[in-house]
Amino acid sequence: MISLQSIAGGKRAVLLLLVFLVVALLLLPESRQESLMVIGRPMAVVIAAPIRVMEAANHKIDTLMNRYLALQHMHEENRALRQHIARLQEENARLRETAVATTRLRDLLALQEQLPFPTVAAQVIGRDSTNWYRSIVINKGRKDGLAADMGVMTPAGAVGRIVKAYDRFAIVLLLNDLNNAITGLVQRTRDEGIVEGTEKGLARIKYLPLLSTVKVGDQVVTSGLAGGFPRGLPIGTITKIERREAELFLSAEGTLDADFTKIEEALVRPAGECAAPRQSVLHAASCPGQACERDAMKVLGYAALILLLVPLQVVLVDRISIFDIRPDLALVAVCLIGLYCGEMEALLAGIAIGFSQDLFSGGGQWVNLCLKPILGLIAGLASRNLLNLTWLFAVGLILCLSVLSGTIMYLLKAFTGPGASFFLAARSIILPQACYDALVGLALLKLLQRRRVSRTPQTALSYE
Repeated sequence: MISLQSIAGGKRAVLLLLVFLVVALLLLPESRQESLMVIGRPMAVVIAAPIRVMEAANHKIDTLMNRYLALQHMHEENRALRQHIARLQEENARLRETAVATTRLRDLLALQEQLPFPTVAAQVIGRDSTNWYRSIVINKGRKDGLAADMGVMTPAGAVGRIVKAYDRFAIVLLLNDLNNAITGLVQRTRDEGIVEGTEKGLARIKYLPLLSTVKVGDQVVTSGLAGGFPRGLPIGTITKIERREAELFLSAEGTLDADFTKIEEALVRPAGECAAPRQSVLHAASCPGQACERDAMKVLGYAALILLLVPLQVVLVDRISIFDIRPDLALVAVCLIGLYCGEMEALLAGIAIGFSQDLFSGGGQWVNLCLKPILGLIAGLASRNLLNLTWLFAVGLILCLSVLSGTIMYLLKAFTGPGASFFLAARSIILPQACYDALVGLALLKLLQRRRVSRTPQTALSYE
């Protein structure tokens, strides 16, 4: 067997041989070293082949990676552009709908100003629940002075009459219903008749005088004698004359001017004390019952705000704190109430919210009770003469009032006991909280403005 000593001796011999060869190569003159290149050049060619392959592979990988990154960037950019296009399309659709609603409301207002009696603007909120009648549901009822047999009209003309009136809505039977009938007048010949609906959704004019010269194309309007309509409202156009033997009257068929499938708003002549003269479509005066109802809803809204705001501040706001800085939801709420509802409501709401906030505060008693109403009063007074409330003004006002509130809280705390320096408190608490309050106020302001924009057509018609 070969001993371990012989193996170790062989390794030392090989190592010494290699060292000797290296030293010999270094000491040989350059002319002698050239002979070694005869072996080195072919070996370099052989080694260069895999180097070139690796370089090509590396270049291919770099190209693929660059293409992948470029495609990823293009994919993100394409997605952002698609989202932007979707937002623009949504805004375009909203603006078109607003333009269409504005045109409808302008025509309705023009009709209302032409009528010699006060009217109530109503919105169509539904259609007949069965297939047996052609009727619509409007969002005004007996509390608005409406009653059965009152005429309903649009800028296109008469559309129907009320058959059922409830407290908050009414059912309107349309003129194209078989069970509806009103008095009509042929505008050219001044012949009167009864206009009824047909099964096909058209109109039939009955009991025209036998010797009448009525002809196709004549316009039929309301006579003003019955049915709750004024004289001269368009009804339809005669398309067919029926002369039957042994009958004492003529009959005619016609088309109705109003498109009953596209009615969205209408005017109704109210009755009773609720119908103030010239109730404007854009600024309709409310009845006492409606005002009391709105006040009750406002009180309930403030009560819900007071009951929910402090628990939100105490329990949930801690989850959205940034560097242990939490927004003052009470301050933001009082400022927004002052901006939207005026100084008096902000003052009263500030008293209630501040009192509730002090109940769950570890600081001095009744600090927020005194501070929050003052901030709401300032916000209300600041917005009193504004023609248009902008987000920049609202954010700046909330920011300034939050800084004022934080400064007062620091002074009260410093007055009652030792505390940190004002500059440290301003840098670590007052200014960060003011910025946070301003951001929360901006978010809520945008939400309120979006809700108001989405309800603009309804508000313009004083829908309840």
